[in-house]
Amino acid sequence: MQIRFVGADRGAVQEVIQAGVAEIPVLASVARGGHLAVATAGASIWLVLRGEAELVSGEGRHNLEAGQWIHLDRELRPTVHADRRALVLGLVLNPALQARLLQSAHCPMFPGRGQATARACRQLLRTWRGALPGQGAGPAVSDPRALNLLLRCLAELQEDLSAQVERCPGRSLQRRRQLFARMQRARLYMEGNSDRCVRVSEVAQRCSMSVWYFTKIFHAVYGQTPQAVLAGLRLQRALRLLRQTRMSITEVGAACGFESNCAFSRAFRAEFGVPPSTYRLLGDGYQPETAQPADMGGGAGCQLRA
Repeated sequence: MQIRFVGADRGAVQEVIQAGVAEIPVLASVARGGHLAVATAGASIWLVLRGEAELVSGEGRHNLEAGQWIHLDRELRPTVHADRRALVLGLVLNPALQARLLQSAHCPMFPGRGQATARACRQLLRTWRGALPGQGAGPAVSDPRALNLLLRCLAELQEDLSAQVERCPGRSLQRRRQLFARMQRARLYMEGNSDRCVRVSEVAQRCSMSVWYFTKIFHAVYGQTPQAVLAGLRLQRALRLLRQTRMSITEVGAACGFESNCAFSRAFRAEFGVPPSTYRLLGDGYQPETAQPADMGGGAGCQLRA
């Protein structure tokens, strides 16, 4: 099987373009300040092995920490920025490989985001290296068994999603998987736009559903309404900003889509039990009690971080 390798390291800027070679998958790495843009329409999967990375795509902006992975559907053309300590592995899929992951009998791979165990990260690194064809400029031949093993390892990140798939309506397994994939894409869009107030009607429209039908399926799959998840994602973003930045309380509220400081403080206190100013004073040692977000991806030992 032909495959390509593209790497961006030490601040380098690279672009993945597959015009005329859409059937060739691409292994990618982004490290130490590198910047990689995917200009092709293929789906892609990314895993952060160390450091942090920012991924910007048609689903919004996602900040990923060590051990976190994300699977994006085709047509999103992500751009990946790695910090100075980061190492990010990626696989840009051709249509055949994406269909294989989605239609797998045992471990289908859906769009989504989650946390991999340390053991899974080590295994993925070994299998990713085993699938490398070399670092030449053009396509090279790779062992198809190594690539198949890599796909299997990636699919196993979501091996526990069968229960959620079964909650989707539909007489056939294929229909339920299709609906679940749409819910996963909706959840990714909600996560990627937690810096503003996203309306449920906006997300439902992206899924080509009515608000009523979208809300019904979303609640059946995740056990929460879209409104509750949207509010929770904005407040989780506020937690990160309060911990990691020196932004004022008013600036944090505005960066999370709240119209006023009073509205932000009221929502924050209702969710976490203390106002944002007190949370910042208490520091990292304070662990607010809040409901855990519904899982949208994972596998053994994997939990979603909102």
